[in-house]
Amino acid sequence: MKRSLFASALVFSLSACSNETNPLCECIQKSEALNNLSTEILAMEMVSKEKQEKLFRLRKDIDSICAPFKMMGTEELYNLRNECIDEEMKKVSEE
Repeated sequence: MKRSLFASALVFSLSACSNETNPLCECIQKSEALNNLSTEILAMEMVSKEKQEKLFRLRKDIDSICAPFKMMGTEELYNLRNECIDEEMKKVSEE
């Protein structure tokens, strides 16, 4: 439950990240994927073994990728999020 709340908080507050060089952005991307898969699974009557395995893989990935951010201060997280947003804005303006 604690992990889920942490992942959800990151996803909703920092969802604009996409910079692959910033590990926080990867954490957020994986968290979004987990949330999407969880929503999909909740709507199913029967969950396939493949979906279950994907869910467990994502949880394991999130545990390792997001671990450095669990004890990070708000200001540091905010700065990392801004880096992601800046990088995303650059990508959009180049298109």
